[in-house]
Amino acid sequence: MTAELVAAAPDPALLREALVDAGAPDPGPDVAIERLAGGASRESWTVGGRWVLKRDHPTETDPPMTAAKELRALVAARDAGVPVPEPLCAEPAGGRFGTAGYVAALVPGTSSPRRVLALDDGARLAVAQDLGAALGALAGVDASDVVDVPAGGAVGAVLADLAEELDAVAPERAVLAVALRVLELHPPPEADPVLVHGDFRLGNVLVDGGRVRAIIDWEFCRAGDPAEDLGFLCLRPWRFGADGRRAGGLAGLEPVLDAYRAACGPRLAALVDPRRVAYWEAVGQLRWGLYCLRHAAGYAEGRHRHLERAVLGRRIAEVEWDLLDLVEELA
Repeated sequence: MTAELVAAAPDPALLREALVDAGAPDPGPDVAIERLAGGASRESWTVGGRWVLKRDHPTETDPPMTAAKELRALVAARDAGVPVPEPLCAEPAGGRFGTAGYVAALVPGTSSPRRVLALDDGARLAVAQDLGAALGALAGVDASDVVDVPAGGAVGAVLADLAEELDAVAPERAVLAVALRVLELHPPPEADPVLVHGDFRLGNVLVDGGRVRAIIDWEFCRAGDPAEDLGFLCLRPWRFGADGRRAGGLAGLEPVLDAYRAACGPRLAALVDPRRVAYWEAVGQLRWGLYCLRHAAGYAEGRHRHLERAVLGRRIAEVEWDLLDLVEELA
């Protein structure tokens, strides 16, 4: 590993100062700081066994979201009844965390998809229902309080963004172009945008005792369609081999939709149906494919040095295979 990829630990004295300034109990001068594994988008460090610091990689030049905005999203989600780690404080780039980042409470549980999917049928169903209820609660957040809201509705804005990115990243990939055209020809009715997580799947969920304890990693949150996160949860890569259980490898879609509808209110409950979820599953698959290609190209062009992102490009064949099935359902 090259020296530029080895992240220096946060300064304990500055981190302690930030925690105390935010109203946390003083962890003392010998606060323990340990790096957590994983994190393609941000580093994660445990602090004093009570908090987690999420911060940008030192070589990051284009973070998906500022730490301050992500912290605001956590606050808004918490206030709406979504289970999230209790947010504490944020620092900008060059601040007391070194790079831009935020601190939230450490929540016990596992984020391992393998461990969650190894639960018994009843526990997996409970987790699936908890996820549906969390998304239903999240739909009650006023997205404009947290993120920019596109004019004209989520569907039109997303299709325009996908068309622009496809031209820039993969104009030669016919399957992606066909998928985009089918999405353009068969859109669902526009709905008022809601706050969406943007990466809603196992791996970004903490589970303990067979129940969801927190939704984590909000750096991709944005204004979007009410069914967008539900569709993303259904993507085949996020079933982790349990392809017969459409909703994240946990259960079928219906129990998740039932929990969503019970939490979101009657207007959205009538709007979000299986076909709308299928549409956003196809959008999510296309977006995932472009994300893989973009990060592979970024490594080749020297815009980042993260091997975990670089190898994503090899997954484009899987994306295209799945897209062909998905768009056939919509056409």
